[in-house]
Amino acid sequence: GSPGAHVMNYLKASTARNPKTQSFQFWLTMPASGTPFPPGRPVTITIDLQEVGFGADTGLLLPLTALEAGAEGAFRVWRYENGVVTPAPVQVGRITQEGALILSGLWAGDLIVTSGLYRLRPGQAVDIQIQNQGQ
Repeated sequence: GSPGAHVMNYLKASTARNPKTQSFQFWLTMPASGTPFPPGRPVTITIDLQEVGFGADTGLLLPLTALEAGAEGAFRVWRYENGVVTPAPVQVGRITQEGALILSGLWAGDLIVTSGLYRLRPGQAVDIQIQNQGQ
C-alpha cells in the first residue's frame, strides 16, 4: 500500500442521483506512478466541491418550465399574488435535470406560474391550481 495523500484531479461527475444509494458518481484522475492502490483496496477521498464547481449554493429549486429566458442570459419567472401575475427577475445559480436553482429574486412561499408562460401579461388576472406545494 501507499499511505499518505495523493493529489487527484477532477474529471467529471454525474448529475443523476443513484435512486438506491442516493449518491452521485465522480471520476477522478491522478498521475501514473506505479499502482499506489492495489485493486479492491478501500480508500478515502476528500473532494473540495467548491473547487470543482459544486459549491454549496443555497436557494429555491424551480422546475425548468417556470423559467423564461431574457436577453443576455437574464431569466425571469411569473409570480402570482392577489389574483394577478407579475414578471420577477431572478438570478439562476445552476440548471440541472432536477430544475433551476434560484439564488435571488424569490422568497420561500412565493407562488410561481409553471405553465403557459407565453400567454401571460404583467398585471393579468389568472386562476391558479396549486401543485407540489412545499417543494
